[in-house]
Amino acid sequence: MTPELKDISSVDWDGSTEIPIGSCIWFHLEIGEAERPGADLFQIGVCDRAWRDANVQDRSKEFFLGDVHFASEAILLLETIDLDRIKRAVASILRNLGPFDDWREFGKAMKGVAIWEFEGM
Repeated sequence: MTPELKDISSVDWDGSTEIPIGSCIWFHLEIGEAERPGADLFQIGVCDRAWRDANVQDRSKEFFLGDVHFASEAILLLETIDLDRIKRAVASILRNLGPFDDWREFGKAMKGVAIWEFEGM
């Protein structure tokens, strides 16, 4: 089973307005099985380093998944926030987590990376 990012959106950003330095924006990731209809929702915060420096006191919760840096659980850390960088980071995450036997296994593997709409079920 191969997951893929099918769509990304945010109610906090229109995708084109310049984002000020020191920002953190929440995104909805629609991730589904490649070449099949349907997707589940995952939420992830995407923040820049200036936001992290001003808001995260305990750096011990930072981690890397491959080349993707997280400030803490479900908080992706990027130099600048833009859709292409986010899409590349999510693609890298999906490559580094797998392979998966089924969708539930994938959802569980996403724990800590993003908040799954069915987490805990």
